Amino acid sequence: MSKTALVFLHIPKTGGTSLRSSLVEAAGEARTLYVYSAPWAVDPSELRSLPRERLEDVELVFGHIPFGVHRKLGPLRTVYATVVRNPVDQVISTYHHHLRAVTSGEGAQPANPWQEMISQGMDLLEYVEMSEPNRSSANRQTWYVAGRPRGVGDDDPVLLKTARQKIKRRFVAIGTSDRSADLVPAIARLMGWRDPPPLPRLNTNPERPDASEIDPEIVAKIEERNALDLALYRHVCALEEAGTAIREIEDVMSQ
Repeated sequence: MSKTALVFLHIPKTGGTSLRSSLVEAAGEARTLYVYSAPWAVDPSELRSLPRERLEDVELVFGHIPFGVHRKLGPLRTVYATVVRNPVDQVISTYHHHLRAVTSGEGAQPANPWQEMISQGMDLLEYVEMSEPNRSSANRQTWYVAGRPRGVGDDDPVLLKTARQKIKRRFVAIGTSDRSADLVPAIARLMGWRDPPPLPRLNTNPERPDASEIDPEIVAKIEERNALDLALYRHVCALEEAGTAIREIEDVMSQ
């Protein structure tokens, strides 16, 4: 099994649903492995038990999974890609995603902890200031890219250092949500897939306020709680500007 598969880390509320739609069209449904805690996908806990033949034709692994999932994919040769988003926008979007689920009655059953608390009146500031560990509103993106290193807290600078190391060593493509439309065809070219369709706008919330409409004190609190994510986002912006956010597969695999 010498071909290379792309593992795409779908960080919640970064435009991943739209990216998934286009990348699956490019790679092919039959060559895609969905990894989500959902009835239509493979649960992350079941990856190690997948039969070898199930992986033989896989060229795209896409899901809510942190870095490190390649260790559960047996002999599959893998590289990584993902998209990050300005953490202020990402946190606001995540909160309003939960809020919409609560108000529409379409939330998770049973309700996840955030939806449960929001249904009881938790506002955006309270959501951001939660004292217990809350990877939904504190450096969630860095945690995904770093791969949840043991003994490292959500605000430990080591988490950011680890994420940057992973990007350098294993990622063939990383970008910001602002430039997703350019990233998708670049990934398809790298992987030798067909040309992808234009990036659709899926799973968006028209009722979500823009960051400019949010109390500046709340925005400052989001930035404080997501200092590592903000630094990661700026790092990826710099890679994009330098033209080094996309690299050839063999250049990554030969490191």
